[in-house]
Amino acid sequence: TLDSKDPYTANHSEKVARYSLIIAEEMGLSKKQKEDIYIGGLLHDICRFI
Repeated sequence: TLDSKDPYTANHSEKVARYSLIIAEEMGLSKKQKEDIYIGGLLHDICRFI
């Protein structure tokens, strides 16, 4: 959905999600916490399109 409305934002959200996951892994967070953080990274700009 993000990609169809704004390709830059979609790419940005994917980068945020990946970098957030890397940081979460370095922090030794649980698998569930890392999954939640990754999804949060993907969705962090979603309110711009509502």
